[in-house]
Amino acid sequence: MQINWIKCKERMPPDDDSDIIVSDQGRYYILPSYMINRMRRSAIMNGYEWIPYSDEAWKGLLNKRPP
Repeated sequence: MQINWIKCKERMPPDDDSDIIVSDQGRYYILPSYMINRMRRSAIMNGYEWIPYSDEAWKGLLNKRPP
C-alpha cells in the first residue's frame, strides 16, 4: 500500500476531532487532528506529516515497523 503523506508545512490537518495518523521520524501515532493543528509551529518545525486515519493505512504501517 502506497501512502501519500501530507506535510504540515504544506497543509495542516483540519481543526476538528477526526482521527489522523501522524508520522514523526519513523514513528506513527493516531491523534485527533485538532491536536496537530493547534501545535502548528511545532508540527511545521519538526517536519510532521499526516494522513486521514483508516484501518487499512494503520495496519499497513504497523506491519512496516521493526519488531
